[in-house]
Amino acid sequence: MTPGDYTVHSLIQTNDSGFALAGGKIETSSGMEFWLLKTDANGNAQWTQTYGGEDDEGASSVVQTIDGGYALAGWTGSSGAGGSDFWLVRTDASGIMLWNQTYGGALNDYSWSLIRTTDGGYVLAGLTCSFDDSDGDIWLVKTDGNGIIPEFLSHHIILILMTVTLIAAIVRRKSA
Repeated sequence: MTPGDYTVHSLIQTNDSGFALAGGKIETSSGMEFWLLKTDANGNAQWTQTYGGEDDEGASSVVQTIDGGYALAGWTGSSGAGGSDFWLVRTDASGIMLWNQTYGGALNDYSWSLIRTTDGGYVLAGLTCSFDDSDGDIWLVKTDGNGIIPEFLSHHIILILMTVTLIAAIVRRKSA
């Protein structure tokens, strides 16, 4: 592949009956970036955007968001924990990046699929070599609408422990 070449890995029909294509664009002889193309219903290009850094990135999946923007998933070698990491990019309706998040470990992790969930978040699916098995395992990452992985809040654990302790104390008093 040479600079200016494109790869397409995902195609969706948009709310306005046009299309969005996601993949990669070779920017230099050594680097590929996320690429998003928006067309009208006849396939005429309306706009195109690229996203990335110094190393390779590739978009593998795109979904349209409720507000008419887009979320793209794939992988990046330019940022994250090391190697390649899952990369989630959120844009507005014109393809301008609003935010991005990386997920992964020290080895290579590649996101191949993305869905928007009913709670407004996202689920990315792909391959991880960073956790448990360096040969690769299936990995699902669930995020909220801002790309943040929800945590089991520590105050929930404290409330559960306090409730169990209180119940145990009441049971002991009744038994004595």
